[in-house]
Amino acid sequence: MTALYTPEARQLMAIHPLFKRLSGQVIWALLEEAGLDPDAIDAFMDRFEKLRAETLSLLDELDNEGGALEIVARNATCPACESCASLVGRCIPGDVPAPYSLMPPYGLGCRLTARHLPPATLMTNTDARLLIDPEDLPVGGPMCSCAMEQDDLARWLLPDQEK
Repeated sequence: MTALYTPEARQLMAIHPLFKRLSGQVIWALLEEAGLDPDAIDAFMDRFEKLRAETLSLLDELDNEGGALEIVARNATCPACESCASLVGRCIPGDVPAPYSLMPPYGLGCRLTARHLPPATLMTNTDARLLIDPEDLPVGGPMCSCAMEQDDLARWLLPDQEK
């Protein structure tokens, strides 16, 4: 997990709305308070670290290839909360300042992620042209409203193929 301590990772952790607020200790305390046992918290932490690495990879693609990031739901069986569902299909253009400040996840357990749309794909994808408005981003605590239910948060821990 050394990739988490690269200059790019530090920049992401310092600017991304969720990552900048959460250290491992904070996440552990939040999940303990939500009633998860230590093994579930360990699994959650592994998934969260993977999510950070995936976010960095997306930003690297955007930086190198241009285009945009499209907001997508991670899995249809675990739908996004009300405040996030309207963001699905919207795009974060690669040329906006600090695109990572607009990227999901917006809270622990957030069901949204992004996918890279290279310029050629972006031009032919008419469904993904609506730009994200920063005022539409969810606000609130560090936990997604879907994640407030322990069972729902536990589902977020499952590998994607099991959801």
